[in-house]
Amino acid sequence: MKLNSILAVLWIAFGLPASAFDPKEASTERFKVSYVEPEKIPEMKDLPEHYSGRDMAIKDDEAAGKRGESEKERLKRRQMHFRDAAYPIRVTDQTTGTVYQVESDRRTITATNLKGDVLWKVNPFVDAKLVPYRMKHPVIVYFGKAPEEWVKKEEPQLGLGFNSSQFGTLRLSDGKFTFHGQD
Repeated sequence: MKLNSILAVLWIAFGLPASAFDPKEASTERFKVSYVEPEKIPEMKDLPEHYSGRDMAIKDDEAAGKRGESEKERLKRRQMHFRDAAYPIRVTDQTTGTVYQVESDRRTITATNLKGDVLWKVNPFVDAKLVPYRMKHPVIVYFGKAPEEWVKKEEPQLGLGFNSSQFGTLRLSDGKFTFHGQD
């Protein structure tokens, strides 16, 4: 029952447009999750083509401007869409200093040590030979704490989920992705 509850929460989190996940909820004592945000929030028209909510986000932003919505509120909404679609997601291992980053393409994950050396670079979707499900171009929208039932105790792993509701774990020693299912 516990696993089903977690899956339901993940499905809801992955299915909502502009519902960027909460890095604090995805963090643990060992792994700190954050977004890599630019100094200036881009315009809605700069959202990537693969973002399923792109057209609606652009229309909503234009409508908000016509309604006279404050620039602060519009920036907050743009930031949420970009977090969901394009900003890299970074997980820092507080124990080793290794940084695991979902790149801005939202498909590639890179592990880098304290010296800046790339330890490995993977594309979990391609490497696991997944096929598109519910989305034409599934992208990673969650990267962080995995349910305990999924994690092998002898090796550190993180959970990851795609906006297509496909999900699994990533082994941190080599980037091997283990597919756990789809809703």
